[in-house]
Amino acid sequence: MRRRLFTFASFLSLLLFAATVVLWVRSRHLDETTQWVRQSVEWSIPAWNRRRVTVAWAGGIVAVDTATQSLTGSENAREIELFASSKEPRFEYVSQPLRTTRFRKIGLAKAALWHGFYVRSQPHYAYGFRYTLASPLWAVALLAALFPALSCLGWMFNDR
Repeated sequence: MRRRLFTFASFLSLLLFAATVVLWVRSRHLDETTQWVRQSVEWSIPAWNRRRVTVAWAGGIVAVDTATQSLTGSENAREIELFASSKEPRFEYVSQPLRTTRFRKIGLAKAALWHGFYVRSQPHYAYGFRYTLASPLWAVALLAALFPALSCLGWMFNDR
């Protein structure tokens, strides 16, 4: 049972490795961004909640940015109504030719990447919190190749 589970995990890891390599090659020529937004309003309290997740890859780097915002209380009813009426798309995908490897949409335009790595946690500009993580795609590929490599080593040493 453990062997089958490990083999399944190795297969999933191999798929992740292949997808990472494809993204790595594509990111050399394209700047792609995918964004999901979930927003909810509760008028009885009143309360407004919004969660945005953005994944972007360009120039061999992948960045994930999440922002959580919430606003509650009757004293904020006017702002809640303003935020709730905004028609932001729930899902958005943008692909354009690569001009620069800095991710302007998620605030990494002026960030100093340490060997391609970047981590930031900060209060968000409007009633919330924001987390940003950037990593070179070679590091993601290396982690994804770990399970298949261990699986191959296990098969080599079990045959003896």
